[in-house]
Amino acid sequence: HGTTIGGVRAFLAVPYAAPPVGELRFRAPRPHPGWDGEFDATARGASCPQVTEGVVSGFTVLPEPDEDCLTLDVWAPPDATDAPVMVWFHGGGFTSGSAHQPLYDGDLVAGEGVVLVSVNYRLGALGFAALDEAADGDAAVGNTGILDQRRALQWVHDNIAAFGGDPARVTIFGESAGGFSVCAHLGIDDEPGSLFTGAIIQSGAGCRQDGDPDEARAATAAWAASLGCATPTPLACLQQLDVDTLLAAADPPSGVVLDGKLLARNAHDRAVAGELTSVSIITGSNLDEWTLFSIGTPVEDEAGLVEALGPFAAARGLDPAEVAALAPGGSPKERFDTLVTDLVFACPALDFAAAVTAGGGTARHYEFRYTSADDPFGLGATHGSELVFLFGHPEGIRGLPTEISDADAAVGATLRHLWTSFATSGEPDAAVDWPVFDPAGSTTLVIDGPEPHLTGEIREGRCARLAALG
Repeated sequence: HGTTIGGVRAFLAVPYAAPPVGELRFRAPRPHPGWDGEFDATARGASCPQVTEGVVSGFTVLPEPDEDCLTLDVWAPPDATDAPVMVWFHGGGFTSGSAHQPLYDGDLVAGEGVVLVSVNYRLGALGFAALDEAADGDAAVGNTGILDQRRALQWVHDNIAAFGGDPARVTIFGESAGGFSVCAHLGIDDEPGSLFTGAIIQSGAGCRQDGDPDEARAATAAWAASLGCATPTPLACLQQLDVDTLLAAADPPSGVVLDGKLLARNAHDRAVAGELTSVSIITGSNLDEWTLFSIGTPVEDEAGLVEALGPFAAARGLDPAEVAALAPGGSPKERFDTLVTDLVFACPALDFAAAVTAGGGTARHYEFRYTSADDPFGLGATHGSELVFLFGHPEGIRGLPTEISDADAAVGATLRHLWTSFATSGEPDAAVDWPVFDPAGSTTLVIDGPEPHLTGEIREGRCARLAALG
């Protein structure tokens, strides 16, 4: 039995897989054995084990961790019948975050007439260690956290009708690592539309995951050796260690890899090949993504700008000085944040939208630009800033005012309506007709207030100039 929160039914911390403990640590998720009698789904669930240090983790309110964490929350309208379903994958760089953190409470989203499911999945080494032993010869190596999500999607397919949801109308969505997760599921070469028919990628970059499984294996072996498990078969040794010891080790493996079984290609390549035509897609980014990550990064002059851009440019085969020359006006630090936002988030999202539509698919593109007048951080429309508006729960972020202004509430209502109308019909209901993305047209939806508008001028044309540099 569940509870009622904000006028909707809430079923909290429902298990979707067997506890991944003991001999199941690092292994693909197994079906949950079930329970006798009635399951109490009224209390907030645990986070998956994680290191709670760093800039992003410091902002969010998280439940206590527990290794028995493969659970999900279901938020459903009280009278739901065959309602569209939205499945949320949280962000956190595949190393932090939780489906159960207050930021993602789903009463307002479900209040729009959808059934919302928020999914916990294993993080860090527990979710992404590349251990061939743990794969049992037939599962993906290095993508256990994605397999968790896949198991949750199967649970939704099998069970969501009991909560008033329609298993034939499922939209997956996520932000940051959650957006990357959506990309991963789009990359899985499965029967189109078997587990979802819509996808929303918030700040998930360009769906070009290219993690090398051999590099992941090497990183995992080095990590295991640092824990005293330096053998060709370290699984049993790692399974005997306590979680705190695992978390304390430096440089744990994390992140999606092209393992050749679950993921043979990334979603961008599938889009180019015309294989993403059965899923409707929304993708986009925020105006000031990088300001969150560059807190404390000194960029004081032109030389400092070129130096700071170095790693980002090199990773893309670009000259940092040429990249710096594309920056608009502003201080060196502002130019740095703008250009890294371009390189990491904005331009890849545009590129993916173009690839989907060129391949015959349906993709829409947005840019979120709204900043609250009550913003205490001064970071602009930074990475993840749309989440407070989308879910409407500022108490999930430390330091934010807990009361939402009328202006902020209106933006939140707009976002929720866009996303949930898309989940309902595959066509987002915007204040303007939001067309499928066309690089040559004014098709990007700018969300800078409660009444979004269309533009063809994104990032002042820098994405095309960056592509020309490459």
